[in-house]
Amino acid sequence: MDRKNYFLKILKKNSELMSILDEVSVLNLPNCYLAAGSVFQTVWNYSDGNNLMTGIHDIDIVYFDKEISADSSAKNDKS
Repeated sequence: MDRKNYFLKILKKNSELMSILDEVSVLNLPNCYLAAGSVFQTVWNYSDGNNLMTGIHDIDIVYFDKEISADSSAKNDKS
């Protein structure tokens, strides 16, 4: 099995993470991806035999929308 499929197999075992990704998918965010922290921690937990959510306190979803300015985004972050 190649590395990509090996890692995807591990990530798919994390049902909580998959549930969140299902919810995010309906938002249709442009250029959207899951940030590395939860991916790294899931793989690490799998390797150590821990619960796959151990040490994951948040899940960062990153996206880029060229229609949203930096100023507009900063104002939304503060509200």
